[in-house]
Amino acid sequence: MDHLTWEQLKKLLAVAKDHSSRNWMLLLVIFWHGLRVSEALSLTPRNLRDGHLRIQRLKGSLRTDQPLITHKNPLLDEKAALLAYISGLRPDERLFDISRQNVDLIMKQYCADAGIRGALAHVHVLKHSLAMAMLGEGVPLPMLQKRLGHKSLASTGQYLRVSDDDASAAVTRALSRKV
Repeated sequence: MDHLTWEQLKKLLAVAKDHSSRNWMLLLVIFWHGLRVSEALSLTPRNLRDGHLRIQRLKGSLRTDQPLITHKNPLLDEKAALLAYISGLRPDERLFDISRQNVDLIMKQYCADAGIRGALAHVHVLKHSLAMAMLGEGVPLPMLQKRLGHKSLASTGQYLRVSDDDASAAVTRALSRKV
């Protein structure tokens, strides 16, 4: 499954922050909460309560209530930046007043500026990146399912798919240690 490495994610977010604090915040929120673009674009200050983000998932998925992320790396620290960002907004005002098409365009531009290849230059790769990072850290599938708001564990199970090349490389690594 196509996803960004941590290094690629940090490069992308650095480029975004240099261009626009709003766009950086949008990509950061999409990543940390595994959002679809339409879910992120529907957010208002009312979705933020007591340091949590309440998300109404789409496509038959569940509603989730997730804590905002505090991170030692300021580029990845969502909580303080997002709370400051919304302080001037009306309760019903959208957090990210941008069209879906413009989100796609900025993602393509920022990926190009960050040196990230075109196949990864789509916004949904951020959701895949969160899922793959969580799996890489050994997070159990039911917890990943909850974070991504999937109703069905089968939807979350798609992140377990392995390419033929990845399977072959794993076999080669494992067998080379035995010989």
